[in-house]
Amino acid sequence: MTDEEVEVALTEVPGIGPWSAHGFLLVALNRPDVLLTGDIALRRAIQRIHGFDHVPSEAELVEISDRWRPYRSLAVSYLFASEYEEPR
Repeated sequence: MTDEEVEVALTEVPGIGPWSAHGFLLVALNRPDVLLTGDIALRRAIQRIHGFDHVPSEAELVEISDRWRPYRSLAVSYLFASEYEEPR
């Protein structure tokens, strides 16, 4: 199944939305090009790294992440790690 087909199938289940479907693609299926646009931790990591004075919108996140294709999952993993890294 394609990523889109998996997302459609999963979001037909009550209580599962796009964020959960994308997380499933990223973690359970280990897909290489997944972006969790609705994830606030990811958006805050982008805000911090790019020095924005605002949390980027989903549209801004998609625009920024286009250059990471087809490995956005790897970028997401690094950004999550940077957001939750213990201070030294």
